[in-house]
Amino acid sequence: RMFEPTVDSGAAVCVMPAGWFTGTPARVDPNGATGGGFRTASGQLIADLGRKTVLIEDEHGERKRMTCHVAPVKKVLLAVSKLVDTGHSVHFTPDGAWVSHPMGRITPLARQNGVYVMKLRAHDVNTPEKKNAGSAAVKVLAAVDNKVGTMGFRQGDWP
Repeated sequence: RMFEPTVDSGAAVCVMPAGWFTGTPARVDPNGATGGGFRTASGQLIADLGRKTVLIEDEHGERKRMTCHVAPVKKVLLAVSKLVDTGHSVHFTPDGAWVSHPMGRITPLARQNGVYVMKLRAHDVNTPEKKNAGSAAVKVLAAVDNKVGTMGFRQGDWP
């Protein structure tokens, strides 16, 4: 199923709704990198329910792993900082926006309702098709416990 995560330069971590990818259990890190909380752009504290690493496919048909924190949010956010940490470059220009992959491939971003989204295909039978339609962006600005790092992403994978 297709989904459209927001590519967010204001987000500190990648995050997905708790009800997504239900076939993949959330992992809580016993060393404290998960299980704390986050502050949204409005200042609200939300729980960090763990992390999920799921299989996705980009518009080129290339399969990748995507790791996100799980939280009570309405849509998937991909943090630009985490994309950069995994070797990607993210470009925003008046003529368009795109992600450059470490191996040279380009993935265009679409501008929808003032934010940039990426079109991805989920490989989990329980992912809603239109989960983020019409929802307001929730920006995860900072981890409350300051224990969120690069989360072990490999170069070329989506954070």
